[in-house]
Amino acid sequence: MSKFFEASAGQRGQYHDTITYLILALTAANQRFWQYRETVSRVEGETLAFRHHLLRIPGEGPFQRMDRVLNLTPAQKAQVGEVMEDTRDKIQQARRDFQGQRRKALVDAYIKIRALLTPDQQKRFEREFVPPALRGEAGQMGEGGVATAPSQSAGEAQP
Repeated sequence: MSKFFEASAGQRGQYHDTITYLILALTAANQRFWQYRETVSRVEGETLAFRHHLLRIPGEGPFQRMDRVLNLTPAQKAQVGEVMEDTRDKIQQARRDFQGQRRKALVDAYIKIRALLTPDQQKRFEREFVPPALRGEAGQMGEGGVATAPSQSAGEAQP
């Protein structure tokens, strides 16, 4: 941008013309792109955005969409609902287990790293690298350091 202001009036005119041509070219390319997208995106009366779940019908969840698209019978609705609830519960439990395991792994790593450091480095490490939420789990950080492994088991860990 500074070259533009330092340039003579004639050079500025050339810069201006070049910029104008670039803007026009980009605008034309943009219009062609969106025209292409519009013609390609119509498939069987549904846009690709809805088909690939980039956009959703407001208020419609996966279960409602399945019911609408697949015309589920009442028995199928009940069975699909049960499967979805069971799956949701399993995923939530897996997430809790993973969070507990992740937390334990982090605390164990902090304990191992701290053991490699000098006392001055340990103090600075605790202050600058160990998150306050994990300090309590890592054990007592008084006087010189981490004395014990995490107090909570993986199943009891909080997110």
